[in-house]
Formats: sequence, structure tokens, C-alpha cells
Amino acid sequence: MPLPSLTDVREIATLKISGSAMGRFKNVPTPIIFKALKNGIEFYIEYGHQLLNSYLNITKYALKNKVKITSIPDDIIVLLLEPSIAKLGVQHLGISTRSFGRGPGTDLKINKALYFKKLRNNSGLLELIAVFFGAVQLVVGATMAKRGSELRSLDPKTCLSDDKTWLIAPLAKSTRGLQGRRSKNARPIDPLAAQMIQTIIDFQRELIHIGFIDEHLLLFSSPGIIGTSTLTPCDVYLYYKNIDLFCDYFQVDVDGLCRRYYIRQHQLRRFFALVFLHCGYGASEGILQWMFGHTDPAHIWNYITEELPGKELRNTLAQALSERIATAGTTHYTDVIDLVEEKFGTRNVSVMDSEQLAGYFDFLLEGGQMTIEPLFLESDTGFRVEILAVVRKQNEME
Repeated sequence: MPLPSLTDVREIATLKISGSAMGRFKNVPTPIIFKALKNGIEFYIEYGHQLLNSYLNITKYALKNKVKITSIPDDIIVLLLEPSIAKLGVQHLGISTRSFGRGPGTDLKINKALYFKKLRNNSGLLELIAVFFGAVQLVVGATMAKRGSELRSLDPKTCLSDDKTWLIAPLAKSTRGLQGRRSKNARPIDPLAAQMIQTIIDFQRELIHIGFIDEHLLLFSSPGIIGTSTLTPCDVYLYYKNIDLFCDYFQVDVDGLCRRYYIRQHQLRRFFALVFLHCGYGASEGILQWMFGHTDPAHIWNYITEELPGKELRNTLAQALSERIATAGTTHYTDVIDLVEEKFGTRNVSVMDSEQLAGYFDFLLEGGQMTIEPLFLESDTGFRVEILAVVRKQNEME
């Protein structure tokens, strides 16, 4: 075959493919995550068991009548729902489900505004179940500081200790010397998070008992919103699809450009550390014990530094300092503000977006001009954590 011409070779060598600009995941302000956790916990307590029981009722009906769940008419679906779920206003198996009597061209490909109206009006059972799974993932993710891949790999048969006080998870990047197998570790788990996980374990166990699935799947495998005849195995797409639906359902806050915060696990890992760093400062004394089950903050700091890589830990410290300055003023951080003014030409940080200020601090930390460390203080009322920022002058760096 003839070689391509020099002109063609030159065009191939200089071809530039343009795409959408790559962005970065923003830090999510801690109040937004706290509010999402509150919504998720309340949703679980009020509707969690009833949602899963409604799905079990539908699968039992499908098995008994030897039909697919998508072949069950909507009026029968409504009759099979638990009373509290029917009262929510569920009308279909799923908004996006091609179920009985809803063929191609109905409202499967509806505009966004109508879709989200139906979602928040509780029209589809499968979407509500996805919101439930998103709620559990957020609570477990925020209280355990695990990597996303570790949570997605949880085995329902082994992930909880017998007394339900430890989460047993595979460790990412831990196969060295193990012939490709991943090592595991156990960490204390909050009782509510353990209860949520047990609810899902019981759900899978019942699906196996009635013959809807053959064996346990990964913990966060959930019913797909298109109405599959089995659970959809957990992968990164399903995991974050459920969290995204949760964020849309509860209308999680937006940033300054009206972009919704779609929460990701690495942000929850930072939140884990931020709650710790905020304890004893503008937060109740019980948060530290509630989140970690420890009373000695030094133990928790060791855990945080073990779980978070260096760059992520530095970013967390920068965000913690920026939020503290944004909420409590700059009185104790005048040297830091002087350095910001010297490098970035502004000292009006009290009205600055905490994300932008965290970016400034991250830059200063990376350049070695500032270090941030937690300071553990003990008094008659117990432990508290203060954030110590050490500024290095230019002549000290030379």
C-alpha cells in the first residue's frame, strides 16, 4: 500500500481535537453537606423500609404471575405499594421505565423541567429507590472517609462485623504481595450508618429468598431506573447516578454560577476531616464523638492522615482555614491576610468566596510559604481543635 502523502502526514501530526473545557471538582461547603445528610437521614427513617418493601411486593407479584416487572400495569403497581409510599403520589414503576401501557414516544424522553417535576412529585418508584440508595451512600461515605472504589466494592456478606460496630472494607491500591487480591481493614462505623447498610443487606437477602436474584451482589447494587429484571450491579456510573438523583430530588444548593453541587466521595472524605477540624469551634462538642466514636482527637487525626493522600489533606486544611475565616473573621489570622495581600493584592477576604480563598491557601501551602496544622487543646470541658497557620516570610525561605 502506498504511504500517505507528506501533506496528509503533516495534517495528522498537527491535528488538534477540541472538546469541552476540563473543570475540577469544587470543594463543597460543609453546611451544604450537613443539610444533604440531614435530608438523607430523614428520608431513610421515614420511607427507606417502605420503599424496599414496595419493590419486594412488586417482584413477588412478577414471580408469582411469571411476568417481568415492566409488564405490570401502573394501576396494579400502585396497589402493590406500601400505604405510605402510595400516599407520596407514586404513579408508575419508574418515570424512565418502558413499562406496560407506556410504549415508545410517551413521556420517556420528556424535557428536563417536566422530568424533574415528576421526580420531585414522587411519580416513579424506581427513582425514589435510587434516591434512597443515594442517601445511604452519602451517610456512609461522609462518616467513613473511604475511597469511592472501596465503598463500591463492599460485600454485603462480610462488610459488617457480627456486632454491627465495624465496617470491613477492601483497600484500594493494596494488592502488592497479595497476588492481585486486595487487603481489608476494619473501622468503627456509626450505628445509623450500620443500620442503613443492614437494611440493604436484608433487602438483598429477601430477593435471594424469593428467587428474584441468584446470589448477593455488591452492596450498593440497586434496581435500575429503566426497570431491569434484576438488580443493576454497582459500578461507578450507578453509584453516582443514585447520588445525582438524590441531589436533584432535594435540590442541593448551587454555587455562584447556579451550578448544582453534585457530591462526590472524595469531597465527603474532605468533609470527614473538616468536621473534625471544626469540632470545638462553632460546633457542638458531641459532633466529634458522634462522627468517629473516639474522644481523643489525636487518634482521629492519625486516621485522617492515613486515609487522605498528601494533596487531598492539604486541600482539606486550606478549605478548613478558609471556612473558619469566612464565618468567624480574620482576628487571629492577620499574618495570613498580610500574606494573601502580598501575593494576590487583596485583604478583603471576609466577603470572598470560600472556594476562591481556599485556592489561595492551597497555592501558598504548595509553595511552602504557609503551613497549617491542627492544634489539640485540652481543658476542663474536654478536647478542642484549633487550626494553627504558620506563615514563612520570604527571607526565611531563602
